[in-house]
Amino acid sequence: MPIILGLLLIAIDQLVKFIAAAKLPHLVNNTYPVIEGVFHFTYVENQGAVYGFLREAPYVLLIVNSVLIVLLAYFMIRKYKYMHTLFKYCMVLILSGAIGNFVDRILFGYVRDMFDFRLINFAVFNVADAALTIGTILLIADLLFFHGKQILDNYEKTGKLFAAEIAKAGAANTEPQVDSDDEQV
Repeated sequence: MPIILGLLLIAIDQLVKFIAAAKLPHLVNNTYPVIEGVFHFTYVENQGAVYGFLREAPYVLLIVNSVLIVLLAYFMIRKYKYMHTLFKYCMVLILSGAIGNFVDRILFGYVRDMFDFRLINFAVFNVADAALTIGTILLIADLLFFHGKQILDNYEKTGKLFAAEIAKAGAANTEPQVDSDDEQV
């Protein structure tokens, strides 16, 4: 089910971006006020990352984005069956958001944004950005308070125990070995 959600999010993101790019640029100031001064649909072509960061280095964004997608996909494929449900959904949200914006960068050289919350003067964003943000917030919450915290706690304990066992085994291997003829090896 999480994988279906991810594919659906990528499709919805691209559909909403397509509609926004087709309709909004023809309006005054590229915007349609849903609730005047509160929420607008505003078409923006973002050539940078969050808040226009790295606008002058589009290839850096492509490289970083592609590396992150490959690493997340590899991690998901290798560890999917071991992940608990919330963690799966977090990873799928993050990965699908990254893919949605990556598709725009590859096809157009920029990311198409359209959701404009003017009441709080927030940056214009899209479905992929929302998926990335929600996935990241849920992942942090999971790691701090829920099942992810238990996994990290257990990993820390077992990791320390494992490290102690390795150290103990290493110390045991440094003692001289004696064969059956009582000679040191």
